[in-house]
Amino acid sequence: MHMKKALFLFTIAFLSIQTNLTAQGLNFDGTNDYVIATNAGPSGIKDRTVECWIKTSNSINTQQVLIDWGAMTPNGSRFTLNLINNGRLRIEVGGNGITGTIQVANGMWHHVAVTYNHTATAKASLYVDGVLDISNNFTVPVNTLTTNAIQLGRRNDGVNNYQGEMDEVRIWDFAKTASQIMMDMNKEFCTTPTGLFAYFQLNDGVPSGANSSNTTAVNLTSPLNNGTLTNFGLTGTSSNWVAGSSSLTRPLDNTVSQVGGTILATDSTANSYTWVDCNSATPLTANRSRSYMPTTNSDFKVILQKGICRDSSTCYTFLGVGMHGLMANETLNGYPNPTRNNYTLSIPDHLQKTACNLQLFSVEGKLVLEETIASLSDKVTVDMRHFESGLYYVKMTTKSESLMGKIIVEK
Repeated sequence: MHMKKALFLFTIAFLSIQTNLTAQGLNFDGTNDYVIATNAGPSGIKDRTVECWIKTSNSINTQQVLIDWGAMTPNGSRFTLNLINNGRLRIEVGGNGITGTIQVANGMWHHVAVTYNHTATAKASLYVDGVLDISNNFTVPVNTLTTNAIQLGRRNDGVNNYQGEMDEVRIWDFAKTASQIMMDMNKEFCTTPTGLFAYFQLNDGVPSGANSSNTTAVNLTSPLNNGTLTNFGLTGTSSNWVAGSSSLTRPLDNTVSQVGGTILATDSTANSYTWVDCNSATPLTANRSRSYMPTTNSDFKVILQKGICRDSSTCYTFLGVGMHGLMANETLNGYPNPTRNNYTLSIPDHLQKTACNLQLFSVEGKLVLEETIASLSDKVTVDMRHFESGLYYVKMTTKSESLMGKIIVEK
């Protein structure tokens, strides 16, 4: 007796549903969220470039600080990249500033940058999406102090908090050209470029996940100058790690798939893989290979490292342990195995002419097909043409017993 055509489609589950591998970022609530590092940025009159990706709809007229360090007094002793005048880019040094003309607080991702070249005719330049917005000079001398460390999301005196997303923060110890800004703005670095003073990729949490333990923004050029997240809620879509700019090219593929009883990281180029139990926030330090075989059902993620690149997957719910336990007494056989079309179950003599319930499960234990058979013959054919490659479990239940078997689909 043949089963009717399977109508359910099973696909090996991938951790990330973002097919463009969107980067991670950080959402600031505009009230009291900020990140503070240990050390300040370039000081005195040293040349510099500060850049990041931002997304905000908060087009208020007053200041929202993106990146800042230095001191409030005397004039000229801080370096503050911010938004002002209904969402336009501005650079301030204390006592004076330069405001751009392009409105960026429009709910879209924008790359923003400022360069300072102390020998140039026009020493300060503002860029939006790689294009020069304005160049000009300050009316006070620049002499940036190291009194206060690098801060993201507020000024060093604790005011003017930023509301919105931020991603890929970089501080350089030279003034980049327009072509250099344009060339690098859409990519993450896995090797440290010359002159990169501080680098916060902001790939250190699970987007919109439970991140109470992820309170460090790693500085990839110097772990001694990491940033500490302060006042963030670290859950949900606000005041938390979130999806970042989709314009960034990802050097690491942060998706995973489940193959049998194993979770496999898609990326094969990483130098190290650290698997973490998301529910307990416990790193599984003994498992630093590309694959991990859980011994319990839980939520797991992998942290990938390649050079200075660091990325992590979202948390994957693994339910395969229970299904493997059910297979301890595998008693239902069939052929061909593997198959790409039909799979024929061989029915034991004592069950022929009895009624049964036939169920097909994915490797995670999800029911993907169920049929009732009124009277079993010596064979039952399962149509597997509509299922993707992977491992499936078939369960046949009669009034007297249950039988289990495995079906492997290879397309």
